[in-house]
Amino acid sequence: MIDIIQIAIPAGVFLLQILIGFLLFSVLFRRSWGRPAVEFINRWSILIGAAFSAIVVAGSLFYSDIMGFEPCTLCWWQRIALYPLLPIFAVAFKSNDKHVFRYVTPLAIAALTISLYQTYITFGGSPLLECGLEENCAKLYVLAYGYITIPMMTTTVATLFLTLGLVQKVAQKYDR
Repeated sequence: MIDIIQIAIPAGVFLLQILIGFLLFSVLFRRSWGRPAVEFINRWSILIGAAFSAIVVAGSLFYSDIMGFEPCTLCWWQRIALYPLLPIFAVAFKSNDKHVFRYVTPLAIAALTISLYQTYITFGGSPLLECGLEENCAKLYVLAYGYITIPMMTTTVATLFLTLGLVQKVAQKYDR
């Protein structure tokens, strides 16, 4: 079962990257073929955000608690930015708060910034800060498809949250 999860998570991240690309093109072509996708995301963005927030928490706990991967300092900062999204989306879903991305965006940008920096040092960049662990933040616990690492997973999901917010904003502006 663990082997299946280890394969499924990077595959899911890869598919999520394709979905993000599709959503961004849907925004660009929202007046033609992209309109149904934009309308769908506008309607379900809070639920999608809540679901992916739960997946993020479960995935990071899987890697640290089940696989035994010790999170580095940068991983902890990414968690600090992403973990609050689960209760934020849960409350927004319960109250149907269409302005939830006002709260999500700064946290997603923080997680994205940290994960991009960690991705940079993972692939050979010179670190500006020390990590604090004997094994530095550049350790590769996961490498799938030649580029998907744990920080790249964070980059992808943070980009998804930003994309959901963008699509919702564009759809609401388009509705006027």
